[in-house]
Amino acid sequence: MWRYLAVPVLIMCTAVTVQESNGSSQLKLESSPGVIHPIFTKKFHLHCSVQNKNWRAKVKETTVKEVESTSDQPLWNDVDLKSPQEAKSTMSQEKADFSQLLSLVVTKLDPDTDTNVTIASVTGCDDPVIEKAFLDLVEVEGSSEGSPRDGEQGYLTLTWDRPVGSDAGSFTCEAYALNKEKHPVSLYASVDVETVETTIPDLVEYVLLTDKYIFDLKSKIADISEEMKSVTLENKQISDKMKTLKKGSVQTGTVACGTDKVTFSPAFNSTPTVFTSLNTFSATLYSHNSYSMSMSMSMSVISVTKSNFVTSCSSNYNSAIFSWIAFDV
Repeated sequence: MWRYLAVPVLIMCTAVTVQESNGSSQLKLESSPGVIHPIFTKKFHLHCSVQNKNWRAKVKETTVKEVESTSDQPLWNDVDLKSPQEAKSTMSQEKADFSQLLSLVVTKLDPDTDTNVTIASVTGCDDPVIEKAFLDLVEVEGSSEGSPRDGEQGYLTLTWDRPVGSDAGSFTCEAYALNKEKHPVSLYASVDVETVETTIPDLVEYVLLTDKYIFDLKSKIADISEEMKSVTLENKQISDKMKTLKKGSVQTGTVACGTDKVTFSPAFNSTPTVFTSLNTFSATLYSHNSYSMSMSMSMSVISVTKSNFVTSCSSNYNSAIFSWIAFDV
């Protein structure tokens, strides 16, 4: 069976070899916790790994994300309801020369048939695979080409969320590899995980802790609701300000010299600033040998209110039109 699984690895994947493989590989199987306490145990982990002191972790690019809590009040439920049971771990009785790791397989003993049933496996450069019967029960991650941890040539981690009594049992991890001579070698390790029967006092404790969790959760929701109200109010104020700015923050136009007052439409919410500049002018010039003529014009803003501004304009022998712009800040 496993020779068949190894074939595509040899064809499709690049070999990953330990630089100094001196027969130092050993298989380790860890259970955390070592005992499942139904209702109280949140997560149950099985971690199978090939231990090799010469192996260095595969460095992955990660982005550190800082998460800021929306409330200063932590939830008691951030930890297990009960103090976690101690983890269990076992090592393979033998060591082997794992020049190239091919696959890792985790199985569970079926007490009815007295046979090992495969839960999940990882082979070559493929992603880990969960068997159909465990798809809705287990999450898995792993690789036979390395590990994020130093000293692990490969790993396979299985996680049960809210495990029940039937999730306990006898688990075995098997590792298949090639040695330096390209001969197949294998290692295995097993661990027994027990379950503790839930008692009436346990259920009473669970109800009390759940009530506290609900109380803490409601308190945190209330804090978040208050923060949301504050944010909503700030957003409304910003939105209203933007609408005001878009509505009439800038107005432009022209004014002929001689016009005393210009009315804004609509009026500004605050007294604006007004600038003027010469737009066009016209004049009639006469040319005589003994006659010369000078031209002058001026425009000034006398006063500005929210609804209008008053100008003073003077010119001689000509007419002029000025452009104006008004804006509030």
